[in-house]
Amino acid sequence: MKNKKDSTSLFTDILNIKNVTKITDKDRELFNQFYFKNKNSFDFSNSWFYAIQSTIFGGYKYFDGESLIAFTTKSPGETPFAIVQFLGENSEKKAFKLAKELIALSGKEVIFKNLTSKQFEIFAKLGCTDYVPGSGWNRNYKYDDDTFPEAIIKLEDLIPLKGRVHKILRYRLNSFYKENYSVENYSKKYSKDADMVIEKWLAMIKGRYKDYLKEDKIILHSAQIHRKFLELIDSGAAGNDFLAKLIFVNGKPLAFSIGYKLSDSAIGLYTNVTSNNSIKGISEAIIFELLKEANVRGYKYANLGGSEFQSLLDYKKKFEPWQYLQKTHAVLYSD
Repeated sequence: MKNKKDSTSLFTDILNIKNVTKITDKDRELFNQFYFKNKNSFDFSNSWFYAIQSTIFGGYKYFDGESLIAFTTKSPGETPFAIVQFLGENSEKKAFKLAKELIALSGKEVIFKNLTSKQFEIFAKLGCTDYVPGSGWNRNYKYDDDTFPEAIIKLEDLIPLKGRVHKILRYRLNSFYKENYSVENYSKKYSKDADMVIEKWLAMIKGRYKDYLKEDKIILHSAQIHRKFLELIDSGAAGNDFLAKLIFVNGKPLAFSIGYKLSDSAIGLYTNVTSNNSIKGISEAIIFELLKEANVRGYKYANLGGSEFQSLLDYKKKFEPWQYLQKTHAVLYSD
């Protein structure tokens, strides 16, 4: 895309592809028709909040009555395209056909994200490959948040916090619980408090990752994702399948978390924002409080998501994952 006119033309032409329309907040029930077929899924991508998160730069869907495919752009308003979800019968083959049409429009490769090993094999047989040597989602993490595996927690093992395996987590939680704190279920009346946490978290991130942000500012778009989730909850467009917690210390909002239903047995953690890490154990506490609520509501498992960095995966290991689910990418390069 050489100029703004080219960009506008491209994104108009996308909607001329048969069965392609923009994703809107009203599409939740459509996506749920596919998600809820998987009664015991642990997959982080099996939820409406994943669809929102993964297409935050502007989402499109292909829906022909049988298959539902979600896609977006890798960066805000800029190709290449990334196809992020494949739901329904023969969705991988239809996604591959769609990718060819997107290549014809953009002249650039198309990336298939969040693939199981079985899905990668399907796309490889169709003509996709891994990233070419020296390439990847970006220079810092090859497969975005699929670089390191999704961490799945068995709640009945975690919540009692018994045994040596939970020694470090117990220590950090006990340290936090000595604070003058309160935990609230998030609702619209706390929207300004949650936004305050995001603003302070952004300032903290800008300071801590100053050098990193010089070459990759995408991490700052996490704030856009968190705010979108809050908007959906506040408006009622999130439905009743979410859990959200807010922690106050000395009357000030300092952390919040949001989870969303993956299946009847599992919930996914989509937001974990802490604006003051100088308080020992607060980041673990906001997750633990959400997982306790999930357990009370009958969920047996929680997926903490994949990770861009080893350090983030190491943090999640404090919760002693019961199982890991590794995802990957595939690429269809233009000729």
